[in-house]
Amino acid sequence: MKFQGDKLRQLRKAKSLSMLDVVELTGISQSTLSDIENNKKNPRPATVERLCQGLKVKEEYFYIDDAVLPTELLPNMPEETRKFIFSDDNVPYIVLSEKAKKSGISPKTLEKMIELLAGENKK
Repeated sequence: MKFQGDKLRQLRKAKSLSMLDVVELTGISQSTLSDIENNKKNPRPATVERLCQGLKVKEEYFYIDDAVLPTELLPNMPEETRKFIFSDDNVPYIVLSEKAKKSGISPKTLEKMIELLAGENKK
């Protein structure tokens, strides 16, 4: 299987990252990243591992044609929401929203609860 550089570019853009952001996350040079994205260079296994760690994806994403990210299934997702989903700091909030849904708490009720709690914190 061949590494699909276009998927690296798609992922970088989906995460709203510049080439320099990926350099910082992975330690891979900008020229190497550009060559990989443009399918001019096939990355070594160690480079793929650094990309996966820095961008938080599994290797399969770059090698399997139909491997997609959740955000690719929702192309009209607002950029702010996309950034929220991809931020490690927000995982607890995502887990809580899942618990609320499983508990049968509607989004409207959850919103009211947040407004009440936010009002209490202002006092």
